[in-house]
Amino acid sequence: MFKFFRWIKRISIRFIKILRTLWRLFFRKLFRGRIQKPFSGRIWDETPLETLQKYHKSDTHYEKVPNIARNFSMKQALVALKDENQPEGEKLSSITNKPSPGWDDGVGYNGARELANTGWNASLIRDFLIHTDQETSQLEYVMVGAQVDMGRFVSGEPEHILQYSPVEKRPITIWVNIGAAGFVGAKEILNRGMALAAIINSLEATGYSTEIKAVSSTYIRGKSEETKGKENDQEMLERLKEESKKDKLIFISISIKKFGELLDYGRMAFWMGHPAALRRLEFRYLEQIPEIKDLIGPKRYGSAVELPKHLLPSNVCYLPTILDQPGFDTPKEALESLSECMAFYNVHFDTA
Repeated sequence: MFKFFRWIKRISIRFIKILRTLWRLFFRKLFRGRIQKPFSGRIWDETPLETLQKYHKSDTHYEKVPNIARNFSMKQALVALKDENQPEGEKLSSITNKPSPGWDDGVGYNGARELANTGWNASLIRDFLIHTDQETSQLEYVMVGAQVDMGRFVSGEPEHILQYSPVEKRPITIWVNIGAAGFVGAKEILNRGMALAAIINSLEATGYSTEIKAVSSTYIRGKSEETKGKENDQEMLERLKEESKKDKLIFISISIKKFGELLDYGRMAFWMGHPAALRRLEFRYLEQIPEIKDLIGPKRYGSAVELPKHLLPSNVCYLPTILDQPGFDTPKEALESLSECMAFYNVHFDTA
């Protein structure tokens, strides 16, 4: 009898795995554009560029929600991850969630912490060939130098010496919202991260000065209850209304690179593009905030939302969160999608 039930259990597990595979490969794409995303107001067939355009044209909806900000330098972010700073409690999802290739690329909390320190060796990033369409130097004619333009010299032009001067380029500040919905696979996050790292590496290589931050904006609900079939329960509705006053918006930012600093390629790639940066380390930062200690728990770490505009400085290239929009299914698609987003800020690339 025991063997029979064990056999039934194995068959059930295999059947569930088959259903999950079918959902990921077929049904999820079939219903894109027909299902409204929770807490986002987006539809699934919205491209990253359309998401960005909508963000800048419309109002965000969380300005009145009390926000808690945690702004880390890179050194502070790494110190907060040490064992002595681990908050009390047994059910810390940053640790207890089982490592999985589809969730955190299978690295777990300790693996994520190591990558945060040493960097992510994403060799695929260097396979991208990206070139900005702006010149790194310009030709000028001066009166003193070593390279003579004989045509101008013979004609008597006083400025007949060739000189190449570097083109002055505006500094670029990039804020990457690394938040992602729970149903977004690790592969999509990795693809976007590799493309982002390639783009920033190209900017640095062609003379731009960059400042980079990894940010997240998380909406934590004060309380939630099942309301289906209870629409006329006034007592419950009043209770939910009162509990909603406890809602919090958590803003976390990590300074990856400041203007003038050398680019730590591996560390930048990890913080902007690895799912464990969000699903392990950002979870840990949430667990360390005492104001929301009673509002988070297993499978209850809030919803990834766009950064409220009042928290976004002017002249910042902001790249939105991932809520399963198309455009990140492959590294090449991600590169094309993000190049379109950077073009929105008048930074252009040739991705051919």
